[in-house]
Amino acid sequence: MSSSQFLLETTKNEALPLDFNAAEYSSELLQNLNRLFTDECLCDVGLVVHPERLIRAHRCVLSAASPYFHAMLTSGLRETSLDVIDMQAVGDPNIIEKLVAFIYTGLLIVVRVISNLPVSKLVNSDGKCKASSDWSATVT
Repeated sequence: MSSSQFLLETTKNEALPLDFNAAEYSSELLQNLNRLFTDECLCDVGLVVHPERLIRAHRCVLSAASPYFHAMLTSGLRETSLDVIDMQAVGDPNIIEKLVAFIYTGLLIVVRVISNLPVSKLVNSDGKCKASSDWSATVT
């Protein structure tokens, strides 16, 4: 049985195949997570990217989407227990904001590439939009 097929048991103890489109499910899940992010609903961490800009987000979503956030939020670092994390030293606030938005939407518009910015370590998406340690994107 493939990972996208499950069996549905009926009241007669018969097994019926149940197929679903995992792509539709994952797309809808991402849309729902983005709605929670946009509405700041159930957010459990704040990222300070500028003295006047706080991004509210979900630890589990950030951790699942980014090795950088996963290490920060799960490895016992000081940030693990903080409700608000200062990200100002990481990089340009606009880039961090757009990369967090990418985590929730899967959309990122790259305008130009700039070398050696530490913010490039924030996103790793299985090669689809992989940022290495030696480049970063300026986004709109």
